[in-house]
Amino acid sequence: NAHTEMVALGPFWFGDHWMVGASALAILSHQAVIFGLATTQYGIGQGYRRAGPLLLAAFRFVRLEYMLAAGMVSIGLGLCLLGYVVMSWSNQGFGALSMTRELTAAMVLSILGFQSIFGGFLLSVVGGNEAKPDRAARAAAERGSGAANDPGAGAADRPAARRRQGRP
Repeated sequence: NAHTEMVALGPFWFGDHWMVGASALAILSHQAVIFGLATTQYGIGQGYRRAGPLLLAAFRFVRLEYMLAAGMVSIGLGLCLLGYVVMSWSNQGFGALSMTRELTAAMVLSILGFQSIFGGFLLSVVGGNEAKPDRAARAAAERGSGAANDPGAGAADRPAARRRQGRP
């Protein structure tokens, strides 16, 4: 039966090819979220973006130590799954391998883990080498004048522009 290796979701059937595409989208989405957080944090630090309560709550979960821990757990799970695939493959005499789903999941977990680790360091650097970006965002919001919270303020009124011009 051709459907034994497929998963049914209503009238639709999904197989290994769909898993590869979904895995690529998961990796891309994870990277986009980290990029979005980094650019948002940079904007807050430069004074042209506000740190609202939702952003502050999000930044509480992307602290360096949390990102490192999540990344290591993800890499560990990926390596365990990869070890299982290699062990199964060796038990079959290194012949044809039909474990596409397991191998794809192992690779995705490992890649997401490494992206989390690198993303944690990126957010730390963007936040002024703060291990806790929520504190950096809160400090930037408190340190900024009304210009940091006024979307209509000109670039010369922003804290970063004032610092470059030698003004407090």
